[in-house]
Amino acid sequence: MTMARWQATITDAAGNIVPLASVQVRREVNGLPLAVLYADAEGTVPLGNPFTADADGYAFFYAVGGTTLRVRAAKDGFVRTFYDVRNGTAATFDADQFGVGSNTNRHVATLAERDAFDAEDEGFSVLVSDIGDGRAGIYTRDTATPGVWVGPAIITGTQGVGTGLSFDVIVATLPERADFDDADEGWRVLVSDSGDGRSAVYVKLSDDTADWSGPNYLVGDRFDLSIYVADNPYSAEELSGHVFTNSVNFPAGLTDSQGFATDAPTADAVFAIKKNSTGIGTVTFAAASNEATFALAGGAVFEAGDVLSVVAPEPQDATLWQVSITLAGTRSPAP
Repeated sequence: MTMARWQATITDAAGNIVPLASVQVRREVNGLPLAVLYADAEGTVPLGNPFTADADGYAFFYAVGGTTLRVRAAKDGFVRTFYDVRNGTAATFDADQFGVGSNTNRHVATLAERDAFDAEDEGFSVLVSDIGDGRAGIYTRDTATPGVWVGPAIITGTQGVGTGLSFDVIVATLPERADFDDADEGWRVLVSDSGDGRSAVYVKLSDDTADWSGPNYLVGDRFDLSIYVADNPYSAEELSGHVFTNSVNFPAGLTDSQGFATDAPTADAVFAIKKNSTGIGTVTFAAASNEATFALAGGAVFEAGDVLSVVAPEPQDATLWQVSITLAGTRSPAP
């Protein structure tokens, strides 16, 4: 199994270090079970859960990669919770392991190192391990003019890296794919921006003109924000305080979102959805109903730094018990 590392210095709201805090880690799934933690990347040295941060407030652990976690630090009345911690592993892999190295002319670590190839011929491509925000991307020289690049064609996203990625040519936009409409069956074009900011590979399905497959996206677009209350929500309790690192769109009416309560409320229970403390929508459990309905007029876009919070009904409904809410949106690549 592949392990991923989480680390942080525990501080309070004023930025003061909290030494020797107790750190508890749970999986962000129904029931919030305790996660299995390790002190090493090989997963051979078990770590307690909870465990104690060091005297400088520093805490770290390894857990199975690809999971979403909730990390809670507490000491003497201080509590800080890190919600929806994405325990990813993409940074630990060499890109050549994913079949992309053979399609690029050079592989560099950072975007600044790409500049060494500014004078290469048109079509010369460079795989950059970190384009500046932790993601990998492919850049291609567009013209003979020095320093002009197409890209990035992002290859790391919410669904990981495209395993076995292969292509014959890279273009900047979808209309440019038409230059290859008469290519042979199996010809592959990597489009840096397929129309919504995402990269995608298109494949000729036959020798017929413009007989292309649909987009094979290299950056996953689905974004789910999950909230779980293990017991009875307190009156006006803030259940989530998620700060975004990327642009996420939530559709009008929150299509595809889901909500379920183990025990239904006696009266209508309305949870408020807020953007940066301003109400924008609702999640409602009707009286005697275990399933939620959603309202979000016109949809909403959350950019990096925006905060989405969900606030429990006021007053408290004594019979509403064990609430699960998942808000479904669409993630865009980071700028």
